[in-house]
Amino acid sequence: MSYPVTCNRCGDTNTAWEIVDLIKNHTDGHGNLICQICGGDAYVYRESTTQDGGTWERYIRGAVPFRTQFGRRFVPYIFLVSYSPRGKPKDVHFNYYKDLRPDGGTLKHGHGPGGAPVFGKAQILKLLEHALSHQVLSRKDLVAVVSSG
Repeated sequence: MSYPVTCNRCGDTNTAWEIVDLIKNHTDGHGNLICQICGGDAYVYRESTTQDGGTWERYIRGAVPFRTQFGRRFVPYIFLVSYSPRGKPKDVHFNYYKDLRPDGGTLKHGHGPGGAPVFGKAQILKLLEHALSHQVLSRKDLVAVVSSG
């Protein structure tokens, strides 16, 4: 699956040909999507049909991989999703990829037969760190959750 990455600053569109390319070559050090030409903030537009026949339109604003005990072959990651090209991320979409190409296999992407990725404590803490830095959550939100438990 390709990812057309469109810049909010210069309007250029570059294509990441698969998820590893998107994460490796089209994000900054914090997982934000960026333009390869000018370095401006960027997005990938996606539209999907929902099970009830509706349409889910979203803008992928970031892609953040997480390290696991399985190394670089099985990589859970999140998409930071907004609902406008310049909007702040509001939702987190969980995915994973499994890259078996170094052994002559293929790149697999999605949820798999076992469901969505399972995050351990280290990955959850990293997710919270990214959610704070991208303003998906505020410190006030986290304090409220911790205080209620």
